[in-house]
This record gives sequence, structure tokens and C-alpha cells, in this order.
Amino acid sequence: MSGNVEVLLETKDLEVTYGRIEAVKGISISVAAGEIVAVLGANGAGKSSLLKAIYGLVAPRGGEVRLVGRPLPPRLAHMRVANGLALVPEGRQILVSLSVDENLRLGAYRRKDAASLEHDLEAIYARFSNLNQRRHMSASTLSGGEQQMLAIGRALMAKPSLLMLDEPSLGLSPRLVGELFELLRQLNEEGLSILLVEQNTHKALQIAHRAYVIELGRCVAEGTPRQLHEEGKIEEAYLGQNGAG
Repeated sequence: MSGNVEVLLETKDLEVTYGRIEAVKGISISVAAGEIVAVLGANGAGKSSLLKAIYGLVAPRGGEVRLVGRPLPPRLAHMRVANGLALVPEGRQILVSLSVDENLRLGAYRRKDAASLEHDLEAIYARFSNLNQRRHMSASTLSGGEQQMLAIGRALMAKPSLLMLDEPSLGLSPRLVGELFELLRQLNEEGLSILLVEQNTHKALQIAHRAYVIELGRCVAEGTPRQLHEEGKIEEAYLGQNGAG
């Protein structure tokens, strides 16, 4: 990164443990304003634990998370939302007992700007026509791809400066995976910074500006997609497990 680019998010020597299991072992990463940064690695590498610690869903044992240079307190996910972070969790975690519209409005629960909120809601429906057609239907009626779009739309309703996604392509068909990554590319072109934890390394590296490779809780490589491929770091981390995450 250029020295004059604003660092939006960074972790410093972050550690996460579950009992005696060390899931994250001193990982330091950063996301600059306007970047797409991918976090890659095989299943069980610690990628999701890293994202949960950043978002305040688990308390790190050590290290810190900084947003625009300011430390964020642990285990306060609602403060992350207030500070411009939004998470699309693994498995989507939409509320199927609520309608599509109610799910989207939940993403804006901290917002007080009623007029612009309605404008942003209509912009989400314009972007996702399938959601618009089903806005008053139960979210349980949506397909897997539509549920993922709903989860992304819900996160966008918080008007984040940084969108974090945990395995967004999981369970989607190849066509929907392509549409998902095209959407992320468009959102980034519109000014949204993105931190992406993803199984599909090929697709992630097509849109990422930089990537980190995580192996057994440690960052073993970082760089541009081209650098990582030239150095063979992706193949080393996956040990032939192409597509695992």
C-alpha cells in the first residue's frame, strides 16, 4: 500500500483461543480505504475466528483491533456497527420468521435518518430485483442465493464504510457465485471497502487487491494476487485442497 492511503482497519498481533485451542496466533492484517482484501486458507486455518474477533463476537486473548487508528474494545459488536463496520456472517443468519422487508430494516436498527433510510431501502430493492418482488414475503421462501443477497442487503442498510463477509459463496451454484463476486466488485467500485474471508480462492483473487494466507492460526503470506501465485504461497497453504476454506 502507498504510504498516503488511509488505513481503515488493522489488527495487531491478534490472538483468539477457545479453551486450550489456539485458533488465531498473533495475526496482523490491514485494510486500506477502497480496498478489497481477501483472507484465504484451508478449513480450520482460523479465518472465521479472525473475523469474529475483529467484529467483536469473540474476545481476543491478546492483540488489538484498530479502526482508523483507534482501538476498538473487545466483545462490543454493536459498537462496530456504530463505527461503520458490517458483517455478512457465514450461513447468512437471516431471520426466516420475518419478511424480507423486516430483515432489511433490521440492518438499519441504529439509524435515525428515516428519510434517507427509506431511500436506501429502495436502492437495495432496485439492486436486488428478486428481493423487491418478495419484499412482504417470509424470508423462508427465498432460495439460498436470494438469502445471501438478503444478508448482504441487510448489511448495506447499516451504511458501512467496511463490509466484512465470511464465506459468502458457500453453498451457492457456480452461476450465483459469479453474480456474487461481480456484486462485490461493483460495491467496491462505488467506494465500499471489503474484507473477504472466502473458500473460493480463484474468485476471491480475481477481485482482491491484496490477500493474506492463513495457515494453522498464523499468517504465512501476504501480497497481491499476482505475488502470491508467483511465489506459490496459495498452493503451499492449501496442500492441493483447491476450494477448501
